[in-house]
Amino acid sequence: MIRSVCLFLLLACASASYAATARAEGGTLFVNEVRVLTLRATVGKAGPKARAAALARHLDKRTEIDLSIQTTRQSAKIYESGEVLILINKAEASSHDETPASLASAWIANLRAAWVLPPIKLSNSSVTLPLKGVKTIDIVGRAARTAPMFIDTKDVAKVTRLGATLTIKPVGLGESTLTIGEGNEAREIRIRVLPYAAPFPQTYGATVVGAPASASSMKSVVEGVLKTRLQGVQGVEWDWTSVDPSALSTGQKTTLPIRVKASSPNAFPSEGIVNVVVTNLGLALKRETELWYCNDPENVKKPQSLFMARLQPNTPVRMLYHHINDSYQGLLLRVFMSNNSDKPAQVVIIPGDSKDKNPVLAGVLAADPFFRSWVYGSGEVVTIPPGGNLPIAFRRLAPQETSSGLCYLRLLPGGPENLTVTTEAVVPYDLDAKWQAALRTPTPWREVGAPSDVSPAYPSEHSVVIYPSPFKDEQFTYNAGGNYSFFRIGQRPIARQDKGQALDGNFGVIYNIQAKALNNTGSAADIELVFETSAGYSGGIFLLDGQFIRLPLMQAKAEARLARFRLEPGGSKTINVSTIPLSGSSYPATLVLRPVSTLPDLPGK
Repeated sequence: MIRSVCLFLLLACASASYAATARAEGGTLFVNEVRVLTLRATVGKAGPKARAAALARHLDKRTEIDLSIQTTRQSAKIYESGEVLILINKAEASSHDETPASLASAWIANLRAAWVLPPIKLSNSSVTLPLKGVKTIDIVGRAARTAPMFIDTKDVAKVTRLGATLTIKPVGLGESTLTIGEGNEAREIRIRVLPYAAPFPQTYGATVVGAPASASSMKSVVEGVLKTRLQGVQGVEWDWTSVDPSALSTGQKTTLPIRVKASSPNAFPSEGIVNVVVTNLGLALKRETELWYCNDPENVKKPQSLFMARLQPNTPVRMLYHHINDSYQGLLLRVFMSNNSDKPAQVVIIPGDSKDKNPVLAGVLAADPFFRSWVYGSGEVVTIPPGGNLPIAFRRLAPQETSSGLCYLRLLPGGPENLTVTTEAVVPYDLDAKWQAALRTPTPWREVGAPSDVSPAYPSEHSVVIYPSPFKDEQFTYNAGGNYSFFRIGQRPIARQDKGQALDGNFGVIYNIQAKALNNTGSAADIELVFETSAGYSGGIFLLDGQFIRLPLMQAKAEARLARFRLEPGGSKTINVSTIPLSGSSYPATLVLRPVSTLPDLPGK
């Protein structure tokens, strides 16, 4: 005996301005544009498609339905107004991995939810899309296909409807509102069309010099482009893959593709390639004609102007600055190169800049990168627009902190008659994110470019601490078996341009020294070249026959072996030594040629 359970469900829907809609797609039934069931089995001679079509015809345009379920172990029937609407046999239920009763309950619930929908129900009430984007929105409800539409700003977006699906295509940037339906049943979609954070691809040129231009110079100039020249919406933030270029030979050009991501709160994120085309001008290093010595006063006790000079075309200079904040408050030390003309200026820069609590270490950290690049003439060419102020140095100094720098500057011909270079200490002020980043780097122009909205704060007169010909070409000789041979670095000061006080210690002067050893004895001789900190606590940077050596900081009268070698009887050897008396260190210092002592070799030698 078959037991049956009858469950009666009543769904009474009040009449509305819109009758229900029902349609079939294959074996699937949609009510008010909601998928409510899918038929898969054949009943009698009627397959799923025919059964679904019959259901749609029965339900379409009706305002009320009266549904109930009757189930047995083998089947379930859904009744409408006492007549069988859907038969769910065992095959139908199995195709859905359900029992007849559970499948009937699910379909009844779907029908009920779809039947009571308002005339219009939206899947989105707001849409934000890029100018070249397209967005589709599905509408459900009794009037999904027929409700009138109105858009208030047609120059922002165009909206079309296919069935119950809206397609929104942007026309221009801005905001608009799409209204669907009428009266109390109307619904709105807010449409915002935003730009992409940045267009891609982008291409920029950059220029370097050097034989070759070093990998570090290449990396720096590329990062300068990425930080100051990329085009995007206001407030855009950038992120890019690592920049790892190789050295670039004289006269060569290379294109470096960098993958960049752009983001902004009021734009769509975008990503693409920025091509940086780097050219090595093939411009040979022209030796500096002057040393600009910015060190008076060394101990800065208040905000003030510290230095001013004018850079002439094709007249390279080496600039040294070294100042200690000797005040009770923080100071901002700024070195600006200003273009006060109506022509853009191109300047070769070989930078070296640092700050530290230890003035000796600050001098070493500034001179080391400068000297390594200067040897190869490796630097970058920066452009300063009319009215622009390029920050060569930008350091916030706590009390007793030191700012130190050593750089090469060359104004290329074809631009302004001169550039003004100023150094000053000012009271710290509020800085935006880019200028905050400039505080943390030895090359601040790569963060901020050469803006026109910042300039030197103090009037100043042309400084007198200018020293022509900042080079010393020297030699000394040692004869094996004889007295030690000494050369004193910084012993004989170079003269000032105005014949005023000479430069004691020759800080910032480049020495090129030939240290020659002879062995006129009958036996082999072991000889060493030693550096001695004769005058006090010092660092040391040397180029020995093409090899760079940076000594650790040394106390007064300390020694460090730079080289050792053996000379056979009658032999000789010349070591080419280049060095710079370093800001903050103590000079004179001494090079010594002598028989090998018990000094340890430097690491790596």
